[in-house]
Amino acid sequence: MSALDIEAIRVEVRVLDYERGSSADAAMWREDDADARANLAIEGMALTPADDAL
Repeated sequence: MSALDIEAIRVEVRVLDYERGSSADAAMWREDDADARANLAIEGMALTPADDAL
């Protein structure tokens, strides 16, 4: 298996054209994440601490 060239990946990522999310976007993402985690718990599939760390 070949090693990843992290610096080359950083260069590629930095030239990507993307718009940074606003504070409202970030709040919505956090709320959506909390909802998804609650749904997993309801279904009996709560995240393990290792999954949560990701």
